[in-house]
This record gives sequence, structure tokens and C-alpha cells, in this order.
Amino acid sequence: MKTTSLFRSFAFVAALAVRLTPALFASSPPTPHRHVVTSEGNFLFVMLPERGIQNGDDWVITAPAGGTVYKIKENGNFKRMWTVRGWYAPPREILLSSDGRTLVRIREGSIDFDGTIDNEISQEVVTIYRKGNLIAGYTAKDLIGNKTNGIRFDWGGTYWVDRTPGNEPRIAPSPWYSVEIATKGESTVTTHPPVLQLTTLGGTIFLFDLKTGQILTKKPIEVKPNTGRKVDDDTFEPGEHHDCGPSAVTNAEQPGAGQPATQPADKVPAEVQPPTPTSKDAPR
Repeated sequence: MKTTSLFRSFAFVAALAVRLTPALFASSPPTPHRHVVTSEGNFLFVMLPERGIQNGDDWVITAPAGGTVYKIKENGNFKRMWTVRGWYAPPREILLSSDGRTLVRIREGSIDFDGTIDNEISQEVVTIYRKGNLIAGYTAKDLIGNKTNGIRFDWGGTYWVDRTPGNEPRIAPSPWYSVEIATKGESTVTTHPPVLQLTTLGGTIFLFDLKTGQILTKKPIEVKPNTGRKVDDDTFEPGEHHDCGPSAVTNAEQPGAGQPATQPADKVPAEVQPPTPTSKDAPR
């Protein structure tokens, strides 16, 4: 009898510890501070936290959080391009395009296991700005899908983006997306315009259009039943860390001018309808 009671108590404590582990051991988010995010071009983004003064027991906000994109001129001076206001993000959550026109915010550490963000009006985990205007926003429901496998706990918080070497979020041309442009003659030229490339921990690769914010391609990494995720000729069990870089995706779309490219017959992924952006409001 005593053994049964002791076992039940142990099981209760163990279950409670598992439930509270993220809250007890996750490190506090870093203190907001001024920082700079650069692009591959002649542009940079200066992020400023909320500023204010202490007035007795009250904190009075004198300037909201926000950031400004600047162009570095040939003479070394800076030209102010455009500004976003109403939010702050650390450097790892911000990407700036090489032409300085598109800014992407990817929210991670602050989200909960169910994909929600506490005490926030905006529940978007990816927001895309074009010259200061919010053109698209996506929630965890739009991008993560199976939150049980797609959101993982680390000592720094909760994460859903694959940042293994070679697979980090980036803004760059992708071999998996091309556009055919007609020349003055009758021939066409195939180009690979820059896109936002993002891979989730759940095994889905997204390509986003930088001008509209819409999803161009959504492809799952090929999975063999009961064997785990496939990477070239190797497999590993679900949950095991492995580099799932671009070489893992051999079946991504390469649409031409409004026409998807032909896929290999033995590796045709299921077509997935991209979710509709959830917000086109002014920057918050």
C-alpha cells in the first residue's frame, strides 16, 4: 500500500516537473538594446528599443520601439530610407534584403508550445515589411502545422525554425524558384530572383515573394514511413539532430512564368495551397 502511494506521488511530481520545465529553466529574454542588422547590399537596419523616463512609480514612454533602414552612400554618409514602429526584435529575428526594400521579422523564443504569443495583439510569427508597410503576416497555425513536432524547447526558450548550418533563414536567390523573362527577341531568360527561404523544424521549406509577401513554394522534406526524415541516402529517427540543408530537397518547385516546372515522377510532393496572409495593416 505504501509502495503504491509512493509511486503515485513520484509520478505526480515527475508529471508536474515536465509541465513546468520550460517556465522554470528557460532563460530570460535578453534586455532590449540598440543594434544594427546589415544586408549584403549597401543597406542597414538600426533597431531601437522603447525609450522612456521614470516618473515616480510610473514609467513614461517617450519614444516607441522601432527601426529605420539606411542606405550607405558612396561618400560614407547615410541616407534615411524608411521606418517601422511599434515593435522590437533581437538581431537573430530580423532579415534585410540586399536592396533595402524588404524587412522580415521571425519570432521564436517568445512563443508558447501551442504557437500563441502571450500578451500580444499580433500572433504572427513571420511578418514581412516592404518599404515600411506590412505586406504579409503568418501565424504558427499557417506555418508550423503539427505543433507537437514543430515547436521545440531549448534552454533559451521555444523554437520552430531550422537554423542548422546551410539551412538558416535567409534572403537570397534560390535554385528551387525561377522566373522566365522575355527578351526583346523571341527568346526567354531564366532568372532566380531573391526570395525569403525558411525551413521549419517540422520539416517544411517555404519560399516567400519579397514584393508581395505571399508563399511561392511550400514543400515538405521527404519522409520515409517508420524511418524518419530522408536526407540524400541517409535516414535518421524523428527527434534526432541532423543537418537537413538544401541538399535534402530534391523535389522543390521551379515555376516559370505562371507555370510550375515538371517534377521527377518518383519524387512528386503533394501540392499544398499556401495560406493567405493574415494581416495587411499598417506596421505595429
